[in-house]
Amino acid sequence: MTVQQRPTTLRETGTPCAHCAAPLADDQRYCLNCGFRIGEGRVDFMDTIKTRIKREVAASGGDAGTPGATGSLYPWWRSPIAPIGAAVAVFLLILGVGILIGNSGDDSGKQAVAPPQVITVQGGGAPAAAAEVPFTADWPGGQDGFTIQLQALPKEGTQVTAVDAAKSDATTKGALEVGALDSDQFASLDPGNYVIYTGQYDTRKEAQKALKGIKETFPDASVVEVSATGGAGGSASDLTSGKKDEGTASKQQLQQLQKLSPDQYQKQSSKLPDKTNTEGKAPPKDDKKPGGGEGDAEVIK
Repeated sequence: MTVQQRPTTLRETGTPCAHCAAPLADDQRYCLNCGFRIGEGRVDFMDTIKTRIKREVAASGGDAGTPGATGSLYPWWRSPIAPIGAAVAVFLLILGVGILIGNSGDDSGKQAVAPPQVITVQGGGAPAAAAEVPFTADWPGGQDGFTIQLQALPKEGTQVTAVDAAKSDATTKGALEVGALDSDQFASLDPGNYVIYTGQYDTRKEAQKALKGIKETFPDASVVEVSATGGAGGSASDLTSGKKDEGTASKQQLQQLQKLSPDQYQKQSSKLPDKTNTEGKAPPKDDKKPGGGEGDAEVIK
């Protein structure tokens, strides 16, 4: 086999590399400094391979132009169209996998939107809502006394969970023996409230003494009487303070009225006496004789 070689001299010795400017020898085909290719190889490699293939195919009686022929050095996987066929096969494989995944997703989607199973209960009608937990009072049944009211929550719109949260909050702030009661069960309290209280006392004096110790933490706290038949204490706001029968209302009672809501104000004001007893000194007594000045007075008939 004869191989035609290219000339060995490519340039003048010392010619700089076009890439890094390093000096080159006259037959260098790669720069020794940067590795940049300067010229083609001495032998045409592809021509050499083709010449060898043709000789071997001719010796074996095959046809070099038919890929996969007997004695050919070009098996089917080295055919020029082999990459195209492989690409088509891979594409079809990916397409098939995509179709399978799509069908699987459609099945799962159909299952997800399937109508729910309907269970019919005898009697029909809409399913009943979950029953609300009933309120349980902490005040002992049948017992009258006094306590310190910390907060009053309207029963309308207030759930038992809110009552429990108010009790926990009062305990966290330092109140002892915290409980809750239904004001509708006691005539001495304003109706329609859940009362959050602390302590149980036999007399008002004991409750007033305990109130002084927590007034700083609970500025809106007040002493109330808890009685199923009413009592000297009057209402949950303790406005009458046992003085309703005396016929006069104190200044303190009137000031407490200003802190109430309009509805509570109307209820409590109706329980107060008609007269108001205010504190302060009486004006000095005037002992002077009535007169219009010095001299004779003119009598008008």
